[in-house]
Amino acid sequence: MNKVFMKAMGFKNEVEMVEKGVCPMCGIHIGMIPFRDEQSKKEYKISGLCQKCQDAVFGSDWMSRRTSRESRMRAISENPPEMILYVDTIEALKKEHNTTVKCKCSKCNTTTLYNVVYRDPNGNIFCDHCVRDIKDTLFVSIDRKTGEDETGQFPSYAYNELVCWRIDGKITSAWLKYGVHTLKLNEEDKLLHPVELYNKIKAEKEEGLQRCSDCGELVEKTYFHLFAAYLCEECHMKAEAYTQWERENGHICRMCREPYSRCCC
Repeated sequence: MNKVFMKAMGFKNEVEMVEKGVCPMCGIHIGMIPFRDEQSKKEYKISGLCQKCQDAVFGSDWMSRRTSRESRMRAISENPPEMILYVDTIEALKKEHNTTVKCKCSKCNTTTLYNVVYRDPNGNIFCDHCVRDIKDTLFVSIDRKTGEDETGQFPSYAYNELVCWRIDGKITSAWLKYGVHTLKLNEEDKLLHPVELYNKIKAEKEEGLQRCSDCGELVEKTYFHLFAAYLCEECHMKAEAYTQWERENGHICRMCREPYSRCCC
């Protein structure tokens, strides 16, 4: 048991009970009820619970259920399911479409489950990491099962440093540097093609200007804040004032002891 962490989480009284040899759940002295097996003793060292409370929380047969799960996993490893076919092009994905077909990045050949799977104009499949290294190519997110371009709530486009989400021909939100800088978009920006939006942002940067992530004003100097925000001086001062208000009014995370606006927990 990490006593310092548990106390910081607000369980000071429970930690003190465990230190005195008392179950923090029922208050009975630990020595009054013997533990059933070695696994129960290990659980006591983690949670401080007596045998009776362990059974109440996990069930009296929790060890046998764990053993049966391990048996199932061992059986799967000894008799693996049907071999999975990995494809790295849209054409192959649509042609071979079935439950055992998975996407494979055509650049790094990884077959893990990516956050987003993209295609290039030639129909090659890429993971969300490799698209960052390929310049001047517009990538569109796809449905991993069908190979069709994503529709609905989260169709995304990647072009150089820009990632944006576009629904019905209108950009809803955009990031630069793959999530490091949140862009504030006006109505004119939302109607642009992703490549046009990138070129516009690039031209602003070449003039030494950056967009404030809050008000959208073009300024020469910005201040970095949490959650991908680059703020102008005015918005920066407002954010600092709000953080100070949180400190004075006790809006503090119990884990990291930082104001909620500065908390990453």
